[in-house]
Amino acid sequence: MSDADLVSKKPQVVILLLEDHRRELDRISLSLSREIKKLRVSYSIKILRCTTSKDALDMFCSNVDIQAILMDWYLDEPGQEDVLPNEKIPQIPSRQELVLKFKGHRPEVPVYVMTVKKSGMSRAT
Repeated sequence: MSDADLVSKKPQVVILLLEDHRRELDRISLSLSREIKKLRVSYSIKILRCTTSKDALDMFCSNVDIQAILMDWYLDEPGQEDVLPNEKIPQIPSRQELVLKFKGHRPEVPVYVMTVKKSGMSRAT
């Protein structure tokens, strides 16, 4: 990498996005990307996408560059109906436990929660 590459490279903000429905994950990612481009900020934003709480927790714990988490509050994780007869049901943390695990690992990282209700979308931190 040349000196010119180092000078021209924008700082990067990394956001972890957790949404268990792929269609919604795609929609939210696209919407975030479009809105971020409108900001014309002096840094780039990278969105890491996960569809399960386990993958999100693993990614978060192994990637120190993640600076914020945006997660769906109503995760439909695999349940009894998704497990084959001889398989063990996976232990999945509750939503509250998941947030506590994120905060326990790196308390300085904000966790933003999304939920869609009939009245629209609301967010809490």
